[in-house]
Amino acid sequence: MILPGGMPGADNLRKARPVMKLLEKMDAEKKLIAAICAAPAVVLGRTDILNYRKATCYPGYEKQFDEKVMRSEEPVVVDGYLITSRAPGTAMAFALAVAERLAGDSKVSQLKEAMLVE
Repeated sequence: MILPGGMPGADNLRKARPVMKLLEKMDAEKKLIAAICAAPAVVLGRTDILNYRKATCYPGYEKQFDEKVMRSEEPVVVDGYLITSRAPGTAMAFALAVAERLAGDSKVSQLKEAMLVE
């Protein structure tokens, strides 16, 4: 599950009961959960999913993280099956981290080469 950022979109996702139930299920099954921009804090921060894990989000929104979240200012943070990223400017790195998790390192290397990404 990939949660886009931006407001009020992230807030709307948080208010959507089916989304929150699916997140609980994905977390219980340790399936990929990825969120960018405000979504790590606004959506995932309202759950226990990030507790005792490293995560990042759009600057200023980290105040919404529970104190149990290990906050980072890295552009992209991968902690097991959880991937978080900071902002639109980190979207390419975020997308590549998700692709690596889904398709593997060699496929991502091919993709980066084809896209001229270093």
